[in-house]
Amino acid sequence: MSTHATRRAIAFAALVAAFVTARGANADGEEEDLNATLNENVVSGASKSAETASDAPATTVTLTAGDMKRYGIRSLDEAIDFLGMGLVTQNPLHSVEVAGRGVLLTSDFGNHVLLVVDGHVMNEGWDGTAYYEQGAAIPLELIDHIELVLGAGSVLYGGSAMLGVINVVTKKAANYKGLHLIGEGSASPAHGIGGRVRSFAPRDLGSSYRIATGIGHEFKLFGKPAELTGQVELYHQSGPSFEWALQPSLNSSGAPYDWGPRAKPGVWGGRTTESYWTTVPAAHFKLVVGDFTTMFRAATYRRATPYVNGFNQFTGDFDHANNYELDRWLQLDVQWRKHVTERLGLMARYYADTYDYQQPLHSSDPDGCVFSLGGPCRVKTIGASRWTGLELQATQDWLGDDRLTTMLGLDARIRYVGAKTDSQDAATGQQLGSVGNKELTEIPWAAYLQQRWTPLKRLFLNGGVRFDRDPRGGQRFSPRAAAVIDTWRGGTFKAIYSTAFRAPTFYEAFYATQIQTPSPDIRSETVRSAEAVVETKWGANRVLFGLFRTWWNDMIALRLLDDGLYQYQNVSTIDNWGYNGQFEGQTGELRYGFSLTAAYTRRDGGPMTVTPSVFGNARVSYDLPGALPVVALATSFVGRRLADRANDGGFPETPTAPQQMHLRLTLSDKFPGHEALSWRISANYATVGVVPYVAGPTQAYDPTVPDAPRTAALAPVNRFTAFATLQYDFAL
Repeated sequence: MSTHATRRAIAFAALVAAFVTARGANADGEEEDLNATLNENVVSGASKSAETASDAPATTVTLTAGDMKRYGIRSLDEAIDFLGMGLVTQNPLHSVEVAGRGVLLTSDFGNHVLLVVDGHVMNEGWDGTAYYEQGAAIPLELIDHIELVLGAGSVLYGGSAMLGVINVVTKKAANYKGLHLIGEGSASPAHGIGGRVRSFAPRDLGSSYRIATGIGHEFKLFGKPAELTGQVELYHQSGPSFEWALQPSLNSSGAPYDWGPRAKPGVWGGRTTESYWTTVPAAHFKLVVGDFTTMFRAATYRRATPYVNGFNQFTGDFDHANNYELDRWLQLDVQWRKHVTERLGLMARYYADTYDYQQPLHSSDPDGCVFSLGGPCRVKTIGASRWTGLELQATQDWLGDDRLTTMLGLDARIRYVGAKTDSQDAATGQQLGSVGNKELTEIPWAAYLQQRWTPLKRLFLNGGVRFDRDPRGGQRFSPRAAAVIDTWRGGTFKAIYSTAFRAPTFYEAFYATQIQTPSPDIRSETVRSAEAVVETKWGANRVLFGLFRTWWNDMIALRLLDDGLYQYQNVSTIDNWGYNGQFEGQTGELRYGFSLTAAYTRRDGGPMTVTPSVFGNARVSYDLPGALPVVALATSFVGRRLADRANDGGFPETPTAPQQMHLRLTLSDKFPGHEALSWRISANYATVGVVPYVAGPTQAYDPTVPDAPRTAALAPVNRFTAFATLQYDFAL
């Protein structure tokens, strides 16, 4: 942050701290204390056990199903941006990227955040990928709440929990009772260069739809209480179209690059109408019978990115409809949980997952081919992972009153990982060869210990450590310690120290091509974090303010070797500090909330790209009387961001995305006289038309090119979307 920004940050911190302390000192009365207790969120993501958010050994933010419906939320990333604190996403018209308190590791495909659904880790084993847009394939209607557990979190979960853990808890059948039919549709205008809105004509509109059927039912099975919740849905998005600035380019022989039949010879750019689409069919079910819980999930995520770039689509014909990416999942989780005595609880969980990834790209120019007969080719990258494992856990309440509780767990799995890239002649279908063909079978395992102790009425201590042995990440201890003090009625103070790591992915450690050499000895990335948090509650209102400091080491990046080959290496460190604050509450039918995060971050002494140093959100809603609807307005905002090639693109004018705000207005209610039928309409507007990602083949400045642009072209955003939702609920 600049000097002025730092001063503003200190002033804001002092103001919030003074308000929190003053409010806590003035909070009095048994009725107010009872209201605060009744409005306390219960979370499970920080300790793998139920506890109040104020007692959890981490900064935890809870996003409720009611707020997601009220503010027009349609995906995890929207929930994070409009309702959360400490995390924010960036959308490059591809899978979104997640930033945590001033740190975003671009091109990581979500592998620095751990995504957990009902205790099941969703990050796959090939590249650690987790998605947060529609590709997460988690039906929103099934979600009871989302917990954002900020900071390093490997103590109980292992690798990837470096920025935090996003813990999704689905509804019980009693909260999703009946049969549910959902239909949703949206429309967006065509966009010009730089994200300018160009046309609202019906033939130019981009659109999306989602249809879903869900169920929640309680019954008896084998004489035991049972319940079933689940949903099947299909989401499809097509467009909107975008206009791209023309970028001349030559191939390695000096001839004009052939970008295919929808582009001029030697020029990338124009209007894309066929290459921005998404299709996500998904099924998610949970069956509870007595002490057993079974989760089953199947999904595919097929999407096209409308531009070449430096992170997921390095080549491919311009606006080719069959250049896409495909992810597929099949997941099973069977959990048994029982209190065998009043003080001893046991848990056993078996899980099995299969995942594969495909990216076919059509290239008319031989330079875009791994192998070529001199004509167009089809290049297909394939990755796959399959894993199955068993987690055992025991929890002992030594005193019988939850003041001294020990948790011990073991987690072991067998994991298969493989990948290759094939090249095929486009005209004849002849297979021309493969690169990067490698398969591995690995056996990672871990043990973890957590101790909770309440030595005094107002003092809560939590300490833990996890040992991971990963064939790619080596042997790693991840400790955590936290102290929580009830400072006043409704007020708490937390001091937290935690650590996390991320083992190298299969792609980083073992993938090899004619230009990339493997790096089997690469080390795990690590992070240490320390934070102090003060929180106070009165009635239905809550204020939180925290300071944080993190140290990142052995960060992995692709580097050019002396022999001209590329290799992933541990090359950088990150230094990061800042604050985050949140205020939320309710007065009668009026609900409101606000959050702000500000950070100072340096990677090897220089500024980080893509990640905003300041971001936050604000929201307000009111339930109008009688038959009138709920009116809700939500905003999310991010500060100025350097583009992904700002530090290594060599552009004379540093490519930068300006500060941006998203505004969302939502109306929702039930139809009068038809309580089973509810509706929601919403509109979203972005104030700025670009995001910090360099678009097109010109990823770096070349002074030898005549009239070369002095800065980069940035990827656009969808500036405006209007959507409507209908839901019909049947009793069973």
